[in-house]
Amino acid sequence: MCAFCAAVPVVASLGAKENSRQQREARDAEEQGKPAPAKRLPAGRITVAAVGVLVAASIFYHTHSLTPL
Repeated sequence: MCAFCAAVPVVASLGAKENSRQQREARDAEEQGKPAPAKRLPAGRITVAAVGVLVAASIFYHTHSLTPL
């Protein structure tokens, strides 16, 4: 398995974990009556973009490779 193909599930799982952590922190703050964390990165969108780039790179690598698959 190439590095691009192996990285897709890793990036997806890390992105899902970060997204759930951010949601949990916001929910916990709301339950305690505190303001939600001020700055929140769009983890879901970043994850989708990163997976898309990795899939595109994998497709390019597998279709333009000079070595046999």
